[in-house]
Amino acid sequence: MVTVKQVLLISEYAGRALHMVAFLSKAIVIIIYPVLRLTYQRAASYRSACAATAGGKLPDR
Repeated sequence: MVTVKQVLLISEYAGRALHMVAFLSKAIVIIIYPVLRLTYQRAASYRSACAATAGGKLPDR
């Protein structure tokens, strides 16, 4: 038989775990999103530079 105290304890631990997951995902987004955006911008500028020099053809990497 599960008592009310056990249910409250389990729900408290679940709430803490959810808070930790939310905090970690927020930190990951804050850290990774600018890196991804920078690499995407670099790739876009690389593509446009190649398109300008090679007449629109992408070189094989």
